[in-house]
Amino acid sequence: NCIECHHYGGRSPDLSDFPFSSNSGASQEDIVARMLSKVGGARPSMPPGLRTKLTPAEVELIRTWLEQGLQP
Repeated sequence: NCIECHHYGGRSPDLSDFPFSSNSGASQEDIVARMLSKVGGARPSMPPGLRTKLTPAEVELIRTWLEQGLQP
């Protein structure tokens, strides 16, 4: 869902390959935490518009990945 826009040459951060890259120098944990704030909750803002939002199970999977230290 994310790499439609957040890919190499697209919008920052580039989420097309792990480890993620950021022009701002943000850590991997910061990038994933920011991602969670935008895709989770009652009114997710990403992806924008009418694009398909992540399911609660997908959001929880990302949250668990972050809690476990983002192991590839």
